[in-house]
Amino acid sequence: MKRVLFEGRHRGLSRLASTSGGRCRHGAVIKFALAILVMFALTPVPTAAQTCGTSGLNINYGTFNPASSGPTDAATTLQFFCSGTPGQTIRLCVEFGPGSPTIIGGYRAMQGGSSLLRHELFTNASRTTIWGSWGNVVSSYVPYPNGLQIDTVLNGAGNSSPIVNVYGRVFGGQTGMTAGGYYGGGNHIGVRYGYAGGAGCPSGSGTSTGSTNAFATVNSTCTVSATAINFGAAGSLGANIDTTGTITINCVNGTAYSIGLSAGTGSGATVAARKMTGGAATVTYGVYSNVGHTTVWGDTIGTNTVASTGTGGNQNFTAYARVPAQATPPSGVYTDTITVTVTY
Repeated sequence: MKRVLFEGRHRGLSRLASTSGGRCRHGAVIKFALAILVMFALTPVPTAAQTCGTSGLNINYGTFNPASSGPTDAATTLQFFCSGTPGQTIRLCVEFGPGSPTIIGGYRAMQGGSSLLRHELFTNASRTTIWGSWGNVVSSYVPYPNGLQIDTVLNGAGNSSPIVNVYGRVFGGQTGMTAGGYYGGGNHIGVRYGYAGGAGCPSGSGTSTGSTNAFATVNSTCTVSATAINFGAAGSLGANIDTTGTITINCVNGTAYSIGLSAGTGSGATVAARKMTGGAATVTYGVYSNVGHTTVWGDTIGTNTVASTGTGGNQNFTAYARVPAQATPPSGVYTDTITVTVTY
């Protein structure tokens, strides 16, 4: 009778009933089933090992003029290639070491011959935050010991290829540079990465490296300016009248050049006998490269020009001018224009 009554209350489970005591073990079966469900719910979803690398970057500043006081800017991109579990976020901790060569103070530089040209890499377009290195994967950038944190989400295939901008600057006012090509860089991009968690950069168990290549060209260039040659006022030209003018040249360091002076615009003038004109009359004068007024300064290279080599700074040359004794022309203002030509 106990078995029949039990079967009536626990339909379909009579075989689990106890024949002694009339107690049902149905509850034990349910608890066991729930325990299995809980075990499945708490089992972690397997995660794939993550990998990240970079193609490196190339930044080309083009032509840099050392005579310019302003900077020369350039920009490029840096791409990463990551793989792992779809939907997971990978944290990239990216640092740029100082590279090679470095300039005084440990700052980044490019080298051309014996000259070092300073430049920097920045994380922002306004170029106020220098991209440095913690010294975690690559050498620390001591003046700026900080990298950049980049978080990227893996797509359904478990991949991500984030691209970030890199901003470069060659600083102006570097006047001592020699002409030629400049290069700096090396394998100094360091990346530490892992699935994003609570820890900020530098964090993660994976590491990779990449290279940076920076290029610039310094061309042989020169600038020229001059002060006026002014003989002042004279009541008579019965004696020599001497004065001077100054020619200022600025050429890239190591640039060979010559300075030529034209005969001027006076009718019939030559470099040996230049003419200032006032109405229909003229005044003959000369310009010389020596204080003794014996070496005519002309425009035939190798014969009567003045030669020198640029230093990257201003170089001043004195033009010695003379109005020799001659018949005094009618009163008036007499002028001439001489063209200064720098050949390099």
